[in-house]
Amino acid sequence: MATYLTQLFPELASVPKQQGNSIDYCAFSCPYEELAFASDDGDEYKNDFASIMLKKASPNDTISFELYKAGTKVADLNDNTFGTYYPTFDQYPLQTGFVLEWSQVLNAFGGGLYDIRAQLDLLGEQSTFQSRCYRLMSFSDEAANDTARVKWTQDGKVQRSELDFTGLQFPFMIRVSGFILAQTPEIEANSYQDSNRQVKQVQDKITQNWSLEIKGVPYQITKAIVENLALANGIVADDYNYLNHDLYRGLELIFDSFDEAKYFISRDRLAVYRIRLKDRFDNLIKSNN
Repeated sequence: MATYLTQLFPELASVPKQQGNSIDYCAFSCPYEELAFASDDGDEYKNDFASIMLKKASPNDTISFELYKAGTKVADLNDNTFGTYYPTFDQYPLQTGFVLEWSQVLNAFGGGLYDIRAQLDLLGEQSTFQSRCYRLMSFSDEAANDTARVKWTQDGKVQRSELDFTGLQFPFMIRVSGFILAQTPEIEANSYQDSNRQVKQVQDKITQNWSLEIKGVPYQITKAIVENLALANGIVADDYNYLNHDLYRGLELIFDSFDEAKYFISRDRLAVYRIRLKDRFDNLIKSNN
């Protein structure tokens, strides 16, 4: 059953027990916690969400979502009380999902350490599927400093995955320790020389380049970045570093490329990543008619 779930959407699961050795990895570093923020003022910039989608193996299977705080169940996620529940999708009746709004959770249960679990009964075999852990707190500029957030939607089919997002625009989000940088823009110049050998502008285009600098994340986050974020239909990025060059909020971007990942295996199992992005709207163009 674990193999089936891994094929569905591996990055949603918490880190499984290690195979092939007896190392206690918790002795080297604390379990990874993703920061999640919420606010009552309705500002989207201050409110995070988490999402999950799974797929049944047959119509007789069941999948139920639950919310846990510090290891104790606090809510069934079987309606829209804490977000948006998708018991099924018209075009994909075996798929089910939930988008959790952390503002609703904070109001109901307060801050703390949370995770989403799915109780599965697939082909007569029962198992539990657990998300990564989230450290929920009220938003403040000071608490969110040194983080960046990326949201994206999926609308299509990744061959490796059993899930089909075609027509769904299903949302995802991660918040990481890091920052967004405005990199050197590119200019594409189209010009000619007149009879006096004076250069005349025809059309110039500026493309703004960006990078998401990720300080250190575990494997399940890098897998989400490589196999989900990099294939996104649309990306919206927010930077929360108050000493950054500018306030970068709601940047509509597209994925461009990966830089070389860095690892510090003598210290921990986290990866340092740099992702290169570009403006989604390529319209900083000046023409001379």
